[in-house]
Amino acid sequence: MGLLTKVTNSATNQRYTISTVRVMGEWETAAFKRRLGPLKFWKPALVLKALEETHAAAHHDRVATIVRDVHPTSWEKAKRALLMEVALGFLVKDNAKD
Repeated sequence: MGLLTKVTNSATNQRYTISTVRVMGEWETAAFKRRLGPLKFWKPALVLKALEETHAAAHHDRVATIVRDVHPTSWEKAKRALLMEVALGFLVKDNAKD
């Protein structure tokens, strides 16, 4: 699986490419500012990692939403909120099993 989505940030009108690929045993979702040339030479504007493929697909969709709807200066805050939401979801699931 590899995912690729192109979005335009609503606040800045900048275009970004969201890419999710498997890198050394884990999944990495990254947002790159769209420019001419190969992606591998660009530093990603936002990166989120996941261990499982299903989580990576969910992260990809959420990162695309963040990049599209949130001003770039607030991306790290939105990323932290997403990671907290994921962590709390795991805690709730684990407590439900007990």
